[in-house]
Amino acid sequence: MKKEIKNHSTSALKFSARFIPVFLLVTLFYYVAGPLYARILLPLFAFEIEMVHPGYEVLSFGIEKLDECDHVYYVIKIKRPIVNRIGIPLYNKEIKLNLVASALYIQPIIIFSLLFSWPGLSFRERLKAALISAPLLIATASVDIPAFFVSRIEKSFPVDSLSEQIRIMLHNFFSNGGRQFLALLVVLITIGLIRIMRTSPEILDPGPNDLCPCGSGKKYKRCCMK
Repeated sequence: MKKEIKNHSTSALKFSARFIPVFLLVTLFYYVAGPLYARILLPLFAFEIEMVHPGYEVLSFGIEKLDECDHVYYVIKIKRPIVNRIGIPLYNKEIKLNLVASALYIQPIIIFSLLFSWPGLSFRERLKAALISAPLLIATASVDIPAFFVSRIEKSFPVDSLSEQIRIMLHNFFSNGGRQFLALLVVLITIGLIRIMRTSPEILDPGPNDLCPCGSGKKYKRCCMK
């Protein structure tokens, strides 16, 4: 049992030694390329806001510097005949809202740091994992960011419908650790899919120099082949 505990401790240390530099490199990448990543996603979020919430029209969006930090912003026109809690009509009013751009980088930094340092994966499998996780990442961001901006607008409105209550719940979820939780969920789903792909006939009969199907990270001839 002591040997098993020692092996687990060694594996944890190896993973930490691999994860820390990968995490720093991915963070540095998003520090440099993050604004480009945000600009790619902003039109998608604008389209989603108008499609799901036809009572709002996105007039403009972009990235700006506020307090020496990058912020993404949307200028949204309210087309709903609605008044706020104190009775002031907001129909046709234009509202500018912003969010710290780093909020868009939290999930990809967690996901790619874990996938590129996960033990027992070949280089090809890590690339596959990155491709598999990309649409899942975009899907979670497409729920998160539009809900955030719409909830910012409607926080001064009376909550009248179930959809508005759900939107408030989503906003609270993402603002209190939900982004990190979904990033970990994407990692686990991706790793699970990679494991399933390993059960294909080609991998069930590996060559001596192939990675062992058991996931140890060793060559087949140095692991289960014996």
